[in-house]
Amino acid sequence: MEDGVHTYDVFKEGTSKQKVGTKEFGEAVVARLGKTPHTLKAVHYSAAPPKAAHAAEAGRTPAKVTVEGIDVYVAWPSLDTKNLATAVQKAAGDGLDLIMIDNRGVKVWPDGMAETLCTDAYRCRFQAKNGTTSKQTVALLGRVLDQGVEIVKTETLRNFDGQAGYTLSQGQ
Repeated sequence: MEDGVHTYDVFKEGTSKQKVGTKEFGEAVVARLGKTPHTLKAVHYSAAPPKAAHAAEAGRTPAKVTVEGIDVYVAWPSLDTKNLATAVQKAAGDGLDLIMIDNRGVKVWPDGMAETLCTDAYRCRFQAKNGTTSKQTVALLGRVLDQGVEIVKTETLRNFDGQAGYTLSQGQ
């Protein structure tokens, strides 16, 4: 900066000496690594103490983590929400119930509005009343696939010390 090598957003006629892109600016920074500034005030940082890797090392009690369900993100090109709901409801079981389907963050099942503009990307939320295990989750995903539904990704619904560590759906 003090050498007048500036990107377009900070370049100022009369002050700046060279107008460069971000790549060239980065190269100029690398070329000057280890040099002490002459015009600007040098900053010196003390070494930060190492952070504890785990809560117990930091003197905190580790959070109690429970898993109460899973969000299954699916591709459903037909955009027929009713047919999607029928298919994924058949996959429910083993303690996991389908409680909601949304599209772009808007609940479309149950009680969705027919006017909602949908894309082919849906989130199907399955929850268990008494928590769930990884085996239950994997079995559920197998049942979803058996219904001909393409799974895009999943996210477990985890609680930390009883607090939801995931976004709540509409109506929750």
